[in-house]
Amino acid sequence: MFQAYLSTVRGSPLDWVIMAVGLLLILLHVYGFWQRWRARSTHFVQHLDDFRNLLLSLTELLPMLGLLGTVLGLMSTFQSFQVATQGDMPDASVVVSAFAPAMSTTISGLIMAILNLLLNVALGILAPDVEG
Repeated sequence: MFQAYLSTVRGSPLDWVIMAVGLLLILLHVYGFWQRWRARSTHFVQHLDDFRNLLLSLTELLPMLGLLGTVLGLMSTFQSFQVATQGDMPDASVVVSAFAPAMSTTISGLIMAILNLLLNVALGILAPDVEG
């Protein structure tokens, strides 16, 4: 099942966009962890909540990008249903190949969103209560 997902992702540009945005957000979370570990009461740590809120807002875009890919994939699938006037049914392999990217973008968006949400929660747990 994972192999089928990976083969579908290779051919879907929107999956690559979702993965790139998700990985960038993961790197920003790692930056937050690094800054938190490096200095406990610096300017960055005092504004860590703002940083986390920004990352959380950007993380919310990932499932939406996945849903956009789903809609675009479904539109592509329906376009493959251009049935001839004699009533021919489209080949099942054509339908499946057009439908697979729709599902892979949803999966990619959800995976990246879940990973980033978990990192955001972990960063919040590690964040000190700094006043000031």
